[in-house]
Amino acid sequence: MFLISFGAAAVALVVTAITRSRGAGAALRLLLFLASIGTLAVGIGWARTPLSPDAPFASRYATLAAPFSCAVYLAWELVDRRTLRRFAQAVLFFSAAALVLANRGEGVREAAWHQLLRAGIVADVRSSTPLAEIVKRYNGRIYYGSPDALTAGMRLLHAHGIGAFKDLKE
Repeated sequence: MFLISFGAAAVALVVTAITRSRGAGAALRLLLFLASIGTLAVGIGWARTPLSPDAPFASRYATLAAPFSCAVYLAWELVDRRTLRRFAQAVLFFSAAALVLANRGEGVREAAWHQLLRAGIVADVRSSTPLAEIVKRYNGRIYYGSPDALTAGMRLLHAHGIGAFKDLKE
């Protein structure tokens, strides 16, 4: 999907830049922006793959795709042929809608997993489980940084009396 959108938008921008003198600057700027987003995606994928084969597909990277989608939409705005422009934008809309529907089940499943994880952490805090044990159990599941950073974050939650963490025991 990404490559098809990128390729179609790139072709539309190149054709627009060649055939129209008035929109050539805007087409070139959008083409460069699309290339930079594509480079960013490749760089993240390359850097994260050694951590895990699935790391580049983590849901936290979805926000990086939003500017790409906007740029593709704007690229099609520059196309002179109204029917082609509207068709491409309708395809973008229906693709986005299909992805939302397809992602619904995964979102519900992941939300249930996070809810169970949170309930376990809250139960451990309320049962006076020592902070070091909580960090050992949940580091890597709720936080991907160092155990020291998770410890510091939980201590901060305790210091501010937030939620169940106000009862946190060292």
